Amino acid sequence: MSGSAVNTLDVRFDGAKRDYRQASHRFVSPRPSWDGEAASSWNFRGVFSLMEQEDLGVGFCGEHVGRSFRRSETRLSPGFTPFRQPTAGLTVPAEFGDLKTVCAGVILIMRCSTLWVVSLIIAGSAGVLAVDESVKKPAAGKSGAAAVSLPAGVRMERDLAYVPEGDEAQRLDLYLPESVPERPLPLIVHIHGGGWIGGSKFPCPLLHLVGRGYAVASIEYRFSQKAKFPAQIQDCQAALRWLRAHSDEYHLNPDKVGVVGGSAGGHLSALVGMAGGKQAFPKIGGHDDVSDRVTCVCNIYGPANFATVMQQAEDDANIRNVFPFNMPGDPYSGLIGVSLNSDRDKTNAVSPVHYASRDNPPMLILHGTHDALVPYAQSVELAKVLKAQGVEVWLQTLPGSGHGGAAFGKPGITKLMQDFFDHHLQGADVKIALVPESDVAVPPPADAKK
Repeated sequence: MSGSAVNTLDVRFDGAKRDYRQASHRFVSPRPSWDGEAASSWNFRGVFSLMEQEDLGVGFCGEHVGRSFRRSETRLSPGFTPFRQPTAGLTVPAEFGDLKTVCAGVILIMRCSTLWVVSLIIAGSAGVLAVDESVKKPAAGKSGAAAVSLPAGVRMERDLAYVPEGDEAQRLDLYLPESVPERPLPLIVHIHGGGWIGGSKFPCPLLHLVGRGYAVASIEYRFSQKAKFPAQIQDCQAALRWLRAHSDEYHLNPDKVGVVGGSAGGHLSALVGMAGGKQAFPKIGGHDDVSDRVTCVCNIYGPANFATVMQQAEDDANIRNVFPFNMPGDPYSGLIGVSLNSDRDKTNAVSPVHYASRDNPPMLILHGTHDALVPYAQSVELAKVLKAQGVEVWLQTLPGSGHGGAAFGKPGITKLMQDFFDHHLQGADVKIALVPESDVAVPPPADAKK
């Protein structure tokens, strides 16, 4: 089957199954799942779904599964073309061009030789961070680098290496106004999600903030199948130091830096904020004399304590966790390379709650009560720990929501996030007020109940 063949994808809107035909060269499997065998004896089956914001309220979930799917590492069945470039991945077919926001979501179901089956949703800030409809990535030209069209007035510095001669993942994209600003811009750094094993910095879901007086950076980091923790936080901190070191060049305000991410990106955002300035991890990439602290953090359903997550998942009466812990495919133990709680030092080191202190930056937390990947109790625990230290923290509860979903895209949530950043990074005289839970409540997902 050729790369331009027309295929059918099953897409679900509010439980109603519809078929969409699309001719994107990146989807060449004749069905919405594939089987393949990697050298490590893992089998992979993927299910792609495209969801419209008006129906599901979701943003960009993950542009590509990760470098483990490149042809050099994975032997896939005939008819499937793995992603060929670090920035290549899922693209929205032409048929969806009239949608305001599209989510390219990926579910991986991994099965190893021991027949354990687990599932992992690659969700990079899904449900809150919506991709701007004017951001497009056409096919690559002769140079091999894909062209990017951006919103009017926005320019992009792409694939900036924040670790000299480092890994291909140690790069960031920087979005700036086309005209030189009158004064240095506050910076918002986006850290994508993906279970620490996948996702992508591109496209960045925060480009609209450039028009609101911000510079925006979207960073890539090494995945856990390539490098175990603390590689991920070391990369994030190296990117922050690099951005500050180049603040004059890019007209950035080094004293006003916020960070935001969802799922694994939420975990890393919280860790960046709470471990910043504590010299907790060996520095990489140079600029050792530059601060890695941030001004504020927006943490969207990120794991907070690896020591309590298993028990919290077991105790959660609302939801059934979608994978067994401490088994092949578990992203938590996969990140640190050992079973949870078998090495207390590693479990503590990866957990944001371990770094709670009075000098932590203000944090906004968004979490649904029916999250089947990261228990809602993780955010309750984190908020409690921060409050005990006297740190400003807002926990926005979304009753009924899972790991993303329609409620995260409601106007009240968008305004809450904007007010949070405007207040802390631009000095805006706005009140940060949580949205009434009744305004964002949705029916819980019936298929995930215990």
